[in-house]
Amino acid sequence: MTPKQFIQKLHLVLGFASGVVVLVVSLTGSLLVFEHELEEAVAHERFFVESPGAQRLPADALLARVRDAYPGRRVGGFEMDYDPRKTVRVQLEEPRTTVFVNPYSGRIQGDQAYETRFFTIVLKLHRYLLAGETGKAVTGVSCVVFVLMLGSGVVLWWPRNAAFLRDRLRIRLKARWRRVNYDVHSVAGFYAAFPLLVIALTGLVWSYKPVNGALFQLLDGKPQDKSRPVSIAAGRTPGGLAYEGLVARAHRQYAFPGDLRVTLPKDDSASVVVAKEDLSAAMPNVVSFLYFDQYSGKLLKAEPYATVSRGMKVRRAVYPIHTGSVGGVFTKIIALLVSLFAASLPVTGFLVWWGRRKKATPAPASSNRPRRPLPKRASRPEHV
Repeated sequence: MTPKQFIQKLHLVLGFASGVVVLVVSLTGSLLVFEHELEEAVAHERFFVESPGAQRLPADALLARVRDAYPGRRVGGFEMDYDPRKTVRVQLEEPRTTVFVNPYSGRIQGDQAYETRFFTIVLKLHRYLLAGETGKAVTGVSCVVFVLMLGSGVVLWWPRNAAFLRDRLRIRLKARWRRVNYDVHSVAGFYAAFPLLVIALTGLVWSYKPVNGALFQLLDGKPQDKSRPVSIAAGRTPGGLAYEGLVARAHRQYAFPGDLRVTLPKDDSASVVVAKEDLSAAMPNVVSFLYFDQYSGKLLKAEPYATVSRGMKVRRAVYPIHTGSVGGVFTKIIALLVSLFAASLPVTGFLVWWGRRKKATPAPASSNRPRRPLPKRASRPEHV
């Protein structure tokens, strides 16, 4: 067996082993590319106000409206967009629910339970196959297998010499369907290999903690710092903090246009975390943080994006790269197309294998009875 024959066998075995998972993960991934745009279009009345007012209500007034409407529910945080047409989204815990509040009138425009949300189900199918940690392990292994398949696919595509290069770069649409199917699988697969490889490799960061850890070790020379400033709880009781002041402080500290996310403390020692994403940055997920004492409102730590480590900057870039949002709508369209194409690879690959299998199988005889010998022709008379 030659090396190329071995790679062909390996490519086939890996394809059969991971084909169904690749199909599911690719289709769900294509849906998640435009998750926010699709959700806002379908549930427009939740995300947008009819007519923005001149003055927003304080954040504390909006939280009070939600607490009155949902008594006994703990507020986990809230999000305020830079776009004046957007509602404020307040997060409730146990069960996790998003409440959409008009920031000008305080009117609640709807709510959405996180677990029954369509894109939550799609995400869980994408990452866990709806099977928890077992599904996460399966998708992780399939992601590694997919990387190997992309590499082996490029090797199988590679032409023997320059004379074959032209044929390997075009799809012969006028050929028979089997040839077209092969070209779509092989030639289009070569064109899509690089963006798919990027998507798969960034996906490994979520699938395996050692990959995430290696990212920080390689770029920072040390593990990821997950520590946060703590609030001093001695002799104090929680509550009474005005969150509108923290919102105003964040906008003064970080003057760029951006969406704001406030995470309320979960216990007596946690800090209030205010995150602001810079919408003027060249790429998404450029976020700066402020940490406040939950009792006094004192600023405990400021963490502008410019001061974070190289490992953290690359880690924050992983999500927009994986989802295709790194370059705006153009790269998201590319991510959508290659994700849909990745979903077709198990199908076209199976058809290539099935066609070769049928071709290699000898055709059965039309009858088991022995054929009758043909009569001998009379020999021509010799010329005299």
